[in-house]
Amino acid sequence: MRMIKDIFFDLDNTLWDFKKSSEMALKEVFSNFGLIAEFKNYLIFHTIYEHHNKQMWVRYYNNGISRDDLIVRRFYLTLKERGIDDIELAEDINRNYMDLCDIYTYLYPNTMETLEFLCKQGYTLHAISNGFEEVQLRKISKLGLTNLLSTVTCSETAGVCKPHKGIFDYALSLAKASKDTTLLVGDDINTDIKGAVNYGIKAIHLSSKKEFANRIESITELRDILLSS
Repeated sequence: MRMIKDIFFDLDNTLWDFKKSSEMALKEVFSNFGLIAEFKNYLIFHTIYEHHNKQMWVRYYNNGISRDDLIVRRFYLTLKERGIDDIELAEDINRNYMDLCDIYTYLYPNTMETLEFLCKQGYTLHAISNGFEEVQLRKISKLGLTNLLSTVTCSETAGVCKPHKGIFDYALSLAKASKDTTLLVGDDINTDIKGAVNYGIKAIHLSSKKEFANRIESITELRDILLSS
C-alpha cells in the first residue's frame, strides 16, 4: 500500500470506544432519572433500549427518519414498553445521554500515537462517519484530533450514510483525494468495508472477526502494513 496518500478513518468503535462511552452514559441516565422502578434493573433497560436504537439507526440509514426522530424515539419507545408515554421525558433523557457521551469519550490505546506517526510519514488523514456532525466534531476537539484530521465528513452533511456511494463521493471531493491512492479503515463490515470496496477504494477491517482479507486487530498494526507493503 505504498501508493496510499489519503487515509479515511471511521470514528465510532474505530478511533474511539463508543460502546464503552455509551454504556457508561446509559448507566448514569438510568440512575439520574430513577428508572429502576419501571425497569427493575439496568440490564432490562439496556436490552430494550438497544433493540429500539438499532431499529431507529436502520431506518435512519435508509432515510426513513430524521436525526431528531432517531435520537428521541429510541428513548421514547424504550419508555413506552414499560408504560411511560412521555415524549418530554424522552427528550430530557436524550439530552442527558448526549451530554454524558461527550464526557465519557475515550480513544483506543495507541490511537493518538499512531495517527501522529502516520502524519509524520506524510499521509493525509481524514474522518468519515455516520454519526451526528455536531457530536463528532465536539469529540474530535475534546480528544485533540482536530489538527490531525484534514477533513471530517459526516452523513448529515453528505446527505447519505455509508455504505451509499454518495458519502464517499462527497468525502473524496472534500479531501481532493483520488480513489487509487485512498484507504479506508473501519470496524463495520457492511457500512465501512463493503461500502469502500464497492466504491472502488482500498479498505482495512479493524476487527477481531475474520470477515475480510485485509484485517487488523489493533490500530498499531496499520503502521506495519503501510510501511512494509
